[in-house]
Amino acid sequence: MSANEQDIMRQAVEKELALHQINDVLWNKAANLSQGNELKRREHYIELRMKAMQETVKSHVLKEIKAEFAKKSARPSDFLSAKDLFKKK
Repeated sequence: MSANEQDIMRQAVEKELALHQINDVLWNKAANLSQGNELKRREHYIELRMKAMQETVKSHVLKEIKAEFAKKSARPSDFLSAKDLFKKK
């Protein structure tokens, strides 16, 4: 991931924090990692949230690629195979 992409994701997480839209599971995990240090907790949370965002983006992109591939590999509705030519009507 480029530095620009990381900056964008970090800004998104900072905005979530400012709006108190916190993922409780990640917040608690960050608390365990920070050993009571609130500044470290915030940084750990940001790192964890950014990783979660990356996974969400990857998942979405893969889903889109699979859908596009399925669309392109699907036979047109008017497609007739050689087998179709010999079927009884």
